[in-house]
Amino acid sequence: MYHSPKSRVWIRAFFGLFLFLWAPLGLTAQDWEAIEWRVLDGEGDFYRAPIMGQEVALSRGDARRRVPSYDQDDFPEPESGCGPTAVLNWLLWMETLGCFGPSTLRVDDPGDAKETFALIDKQIRSMRQQSTDRRVGSNRAQIAATMDHLAGEWSDGSVRIAVRSFKAPVKLVDLLGFVKGQRAGILIGQVMEDGVGSEAGEFHALNLVAVDRGGGLMVNNWGERVYGYLRSYPDGQYFFPENSEQAGLKIVEATCLIPVWVSDGDPQTEQLKEAPKVY
Repeated sequence: MYHSPKSRVWIRAFFGLFLFLWAPLGLTAQDWEAIEWRVLDGEGDFYRAPIMGQEVALSRGDARRRVPSYDQDDFPEPESGCGPTAVLNWLLWMETLGCFGPSTLRVDDPGDAKETFALIDKQIRSMRQQSTDRRVGSNRAQIAATMDHLAGEWSDGSVRIAVRSFKAPVKLVDLLGFVKGQRAGILIGQVMEDGVGSEAGEFHALNLVAVDRGGGLMVNNWGERVYGYLRSYPDGQYFFPENSEQAGLKIVEATCLIPVWVSDGDPQTEQLKEAPKVY
C-alpha cells in the first residue's frame, strides 16, 4: 500500500497514463464535488470542495459481483458506528480493481480487511472528536470525506472521491446511476425493527450493489447480500428486505461515491474558507 517517495512519482505517472489510454472515448474531464474534512482556524468541519477530473472507468462485465459484504460483528466494536463497514466494502473493492493504482490488497483477505477497517475507524473517530458539528447529516459527510482521504493517500493524490446525494424519497432513475462502473452507492436510514409507523431506531448505512428497473435493490448488509424493494408510505420511504430476517430501513438519503482521476486534488485553504459547509 505504501511506497517510497521515488517510486510514488513513477507509479503516479504510469497510473495517469494508463487511465488516459484506457478511458472510453467521449469520457472527458468535468466538474465534480468532493467532501473534505479540514481544520481551519482551529475548528474542524466538512467542506464542499470543487474538483475537475475524469471518472475512473477500469472494468466491465460482472465486477460488481465481487463487492465484498463484511459483517461489522467480525471486527472490534467500532467507536464510529456502522460507517466503517460500509466504507470498507467499497474501498477494498475499488482498490483491488486498481482504481488507486497497482493493487496490493485482496477483498477476501481477513488481514487486509481488518487493517483497512482500523484505518477507516480511526479516521472517522478523529473527525468526530475534533468537529463542533453534531448534525445528523454528518454521517454522510464522514463517510464521503473518509473515502476521499484514503483514496487520495493510496493514489498519491491522483484519485478523489466525488459525491452526489439525494434526500428521501429517492427516485429509481437516480439510483440506477449509482451502479455504473466503479461508483459506490450507500443508503443511509434508520432501522425499523417493528415496521412502518413504529418508532425509528438508530441510524445505519448499507451498500447498494445493484438496482433493477422493476424497483428491486441488491444490498450488502451485516455480511449478507440481500434483495429487497423500496416502498413509499405517508410517513416516508422504506427499504424492506425480501426473504431475510433483517429489519427494514427508513431511508433518510442515498449517496453515490464516484472515483475521479484528477490532475490536482488539493484545493487551496483560501478556496475552502469560501466554500459552503456540508449540511
